[in-house]
Amino acid sequence: MSKWLLPEYVSDVLPSEARKIEEMRRFILDKFRTFGYELVMPPLLEYIDSLLTGTGQDLDEQTFKLLDIHTAKTIGIRADITPQIARIDAHLLGRQGITRLCYAGETLHTRPKNNQETRTPLQIGAEIYGTTHIQADIEILQLMYQTLIAAGVDDFYISIGHAKFIEILEIDVNSELFNAILAKDISIIQNSTHKYKDIILDLMQVQSLDNLGNDYKNIWEKLKNKHNILKSIVDDIALVCDSLANYALEHTEFKFNCMIDITDIEGYCYHTGLTYNVYHKNSHSPIAKGGRYDKVSSAFGRLRPATGFSINLRQISPLSSLQSNSHAVLAPWILDNDLQIFIHSLRNKGEVVIQLEDNAHIDEFKFTHKIIKNPNYIENNEMKNQKWLLVIKD
Repeated sequence: MSKWLLPEYVSDVLPSEARKIEEMRRFILDKFRTFGYELVMPPLLEYIDSLLTGTGQDLDEQTFKLLDIHTAKTIGIRADITPQIARIDAHLLGRQGITRLCYAGETLHTRPKNNQETRTPLQIGAEIYGTTHIQADIEILQLMYQTLIAAGVDDFYISIGHAKFIEILEIDVNSELFNAILAKDISIIQNSTHKYKDIILDLMQVQSLDNLGNDYKNIWEKLKNKHNILKSIVDDIALVCDSLANYALEHTEFKFNCMIDITDIEGYCYHTGLTYNVYHKNSHSPIAKGGRYDKVSSAFGRLRPATGFSINLRQISPLSSLQSNSHAVLAPWILDNDLQIFIHSLRNKGEVVIQLEDNAHIDEFKFTHKIIKNPNYIENNEMKNQKWLLVIKD
């Protein structure tokens, strides 16, 4: 095997793409800051007992585990940052009331979710702690929408789900029925002996993809009247959909769609309420995902309700229309003190100045200007005319 080969579903990010991803990260963190989210940086690895506390089996299976030679304890490399943020909020900050936190960092998965994804996602996200109020879910949804727009991604749709239906309808998450719900396999559900089978089938049938301008209210009102057991779920979804519909009216320059799918709980199974996934026609899996998870922090000694979302920057980069500012100044690759002083002055003004030999190649930058020696310059001339000039590159 060649020494430079990487493991399967692991790849380098080359110059132009790396610059684009880094600029998206900056834009998004700046957007989070305008909402009042504070940045935290949890470690890449920690003890497995802490890393997987309060999470589901699927996250456990995605986590690389190894032995710490210093303590002989098992440590894990994070597959998801959200539980770490819950630990920071509950155990380290220990605040009362609402806390808004955000983060950006690498994660590692034992296997890809499909053959189009990397095992090393670059995760960025935002979380609200300390409230069960649905206003927090609405804020997260609005922030998620604005984040994707700021990252140059459009033509996406948001799928609203609700994890609480699992508890209400007494569905075993390890059962064939649960897997059939996730797979949208109607035949298995129809053949099930589960006592709430008819309600589950009704839920599967009312999934509606539209722009929130159609009659989704009547559809869900009829469902609630038919199955009163679903009242709390339907009321939550109605409030969120109304908010998103109004929000969409303020951003008419972007195509905005929403799928109401109560069974769409793609992601890690620690969610306890509303869930939200964002889909794009050019991606095989959600480009953003999140939801309410009110029980994760209880394992750290404090019950802190929470909701949030995350995005894999490496996944959305090919979907983004953002163009990096790649304009640069080409300078000769020679030793000259006056040239270095001139280059330094340009860089202090924010210009990108690159010294290259004549046959050098570079991908990320486009040279719009170049530095040339002044043909009228005379050494030791009393006029002291400028030795180096900035001119437009042909």
